[in-house]
Amino acid sequence: MMKRGWLLLAATLVLTGCVRTPALSARSVTETQNSVVDGKTTLDELLQRYGQPENRSPTATGKVNVGWKRTWSDNPLHAANISRLNVLVDKQVVIRHIFTRYPLTLNNNFLKDATKESLGAVIKPGVTTESSMISRFGQPVSYTFSDEGEKIMLYLWQDITDDASRMIPIVGGFIGTQSGPVYTLLITLNDNGTVKAWDLIHAQGKRGAGIMNASAIKLTPQ
Repeated sequence: MMKRGWLLLAATLVLTGCVRTPALSARSVTETQNSVVDGKTTLDELLQRYGQPENRSPTATGKVNVGWKRTWSDNPLHAANISRLNVLVDKQVVIRHIFTRYPLTLNNNFLKDATKESLGAVIKPGVTTESSMISRFGQPVSYTFSDEGEKIMLYLWQDITDDASRMIPIVGGFIGTQSGPVYTLLITLNDNGTVKAWDLIHAQGKRGAGIMNASAIKLTPQ
């Protein structure tokens, strides 16, 4: 009964408009992609449109990678989607951008058992294309840009689980930690959409998971 009641309430909120669609999720992928114009759209415009970004990462020459992320479903019976806008900004103006949307359930499980040898057999610089990578491995979880504006695909797999400290009664809820392997595949693309270079990085991730020490995952390369 409780589950049915929750579904009815959620459906009512959607139908009556009480649940507002986040701006980043409101339009189609094509419409959102076309709404940002490289060399013209400013960072301030995007901040006004989408609010504070999820991340900002400066490059070596002073440019900045900025990323927005929103999770949303317009129907409680459907799985949520993740919408991501990633831009490269130079002097407060967007010079490169990409908008993607994918199911919340997306995973890059192929990385769990991947090695540089196995990936090298299928990823050929100058030959393999972005579209063929997506056909073979699915969508990446995100994109970023190099200092030169090259698009970089980011595939990620992680298995972060509770450490022993999380099992300690009471204490674990306040200062417990979680850790586990984090594997990242970075694929840099040429302007024509072919692979320029790629790298597989194995790391160990750790984060605070308690009320008093919650934190983002910190990576230690292996």
